[in-house]
Amino acid sequence: MTAPSAVPGSAAAGGFDLAWAGARAEAWDALLAEAAYANPFHGRAVVEAHAAAGLGAPRFVAVPRGEGFGALLPFRSATIGLRRALAAWTGPFVPNGTPLLGAQEIEANAAALLGAMAAIGPLWRLPFLALDSAPAQALLAAAGGRGLSCAVLASFERAVLDREADFDAWESRHLSTNRRKDLRRRRRRLGELGALEHRTATGETLPAAIDAFLDLEASGW
Repeated sequence: MTAPSAVPGSAAAGGFDLAWAGARAEAWDALLAEAAYANPFHGRAVVEAHAAAGLGAPRFVAVPRGEGFGALLPFRSATIGLRRALAAWTGPFVPNGTPLLGAQEIEANAAALLGAMAAIGPLWRLPFLALDSAPAQALLAAAGGRGLSCAVLASFERAVLDREADFDAWESRHLSTNRRKDLRRRRRRLGELGALEHRTATGETLPAAIDAFLDLEASGW
C-alpha cells in the first residue's frame, strides 16, 4: 500500500515504542474490547508477552480518540521486493496483522490511521489482513478514496472456530450416541462419590480456577 500524505489536522502519529503504549494500558485494553475486529494478537497481553520472552517488540501507529484510541497498529520493518517498507506486526506467533480500529467512527479511524502511516513511511504491507473484516474494508475504502495503489499479493481461507449455543448442542452434533451414553454413565458414577456441579470461571475467579485444576492434575501424576 502506498500511503497518502498525512491527514490535515490529524492528531494521529506513529513511531512510538512499547513503553509508550504500555503506559496507556487502559486505553489499549479498551480499544481491543470495543474494536470492530478484536485481533488479540495486537492486544497488550500478546505484545508484552513477546517482549518479556525476548521475542522482540513492535513500534506503534496510534489514532487518539478522546481519552483513548480510535486505532492502533503495531508495526515492524519489512521489504517489498527490493524496496524498504513498513508492515503490520506479524510473526511465528502472531498470525494476524489486522489493525485495531474502534467500531465507533470506523471510517474516520481508518482515514486517520492511513494518514499516520504516511507520516512515517510511504510504502506499507498489511500481511495476514482479514480481508472480509470491517477494518480491512474501511481501510480499503479510505485508500480508494485517496487514490492509493493497493494490491492483494496472496490470499487464503483460514479455519474458524464455530461455537455452538451450549454443550448439549455441541455434544449432539459431534459425539456418537454411544459416546454420549458413556459420558452420562461416568457422570452418574462420579455423582456417587460426592455432589457434582458446573461452574464457569471468568475475570477475577479465573486464576484460582486454573490453579485448582493444575493442582488436581498434578495430584494424579
